[in-house]
Amino acid sequence: MAGDRFRDDGVRIHEFADRVLVRCPRCVEVALVRAVPPEGASVACGSCGYSTQVEDLSPSFVLAEGVDPYFGLEVALQTPVASHTLWAWNDRHLAWLKGYVGARLRERRGHENGALASRLPRWLKDAKNRDAILEGITRLEGLLAAATRP
Repeated sequence: MAGDRFRDDGVRIHEFADRVLVRCPRCVEVALVRAVPPEGASVACGSCGYSTQVEDLSPSFVLAEGVDPYFGLEVALQTPVASHTLWAWNDRHLAWLKGYVGARLRERRGHENGALASRLPRWLKDAKNRDAILEGITRLEGLLAAATRP
């Protein structure tokens, strides 16, 4: 990914699922879900000390928009854009979205139906929403910076 050109490398959404920033179910501050499928996943909040874990994850999981794939907790990085919700699991996911949305030329590798680029909703791919989405990404970058500040 560079500048005005995006080359789809076939990345799949689950490749970003090792670290997911979520809202703590106890205090709603930012908590971190860490996962190592199929061994398990844990969620820990640095603000209130909440923690829990799950073992024996299935290598496949059901995806729901705006929640983490292991505990179903609300993703911390989300913002309204063009009557929709733009969300990202972590910094790598957000950078990928920024590269995709910001590119004027998007090149796909074959017809990989499971690749993230092929699974994005139409509103996110639509050029008429590009500026609004990039503004949303900037807001999410601010949330990310605030969440990861020591």
